[in-house]
Amino acid sequence: SIIVSERPGLTLWGLHTRPNPVLTQAAFTAELDRSGEPLDWTVGIYDLTGRLLSQQNGQCSDCPAILDIGTWDGRSSAGQPMPNGLYIVQLQVRSATDGSIANGTERLLLTK
Repeated sequence: SIIVSERPGLTLWGLHTRPNPVLTQAAFTAELDRSGEPLDWTVGIYDLTGRLLSQQNGQCSDCPAILDIGTWDGRSSAGQPMPNGLYIVQLQVRSATDGSIANGTERLLLTK
């Protein structure tokens, strides 16, 4: 299906990991150019070879412009602790109103 909209596309102004470097748990926030509309998102943690270690999905119906999108405790989805090192956080956010998509990437340093 084709969606026609007068609105500009969804824009991700920032993807933030706090704290970074991560000792025990990281929290992720996304800063978007829209608020008050339904959004859904997927955030994935990857090692430097591109292997997906952990993935979380979320949604909200009346989203704020600064969105709490998840946390990571330094473990894979299977519960295996990951070694210290550099990891990649990838985020995709989709507007349920007009279908526009915004993507972001952030580096994360795990130092347990």
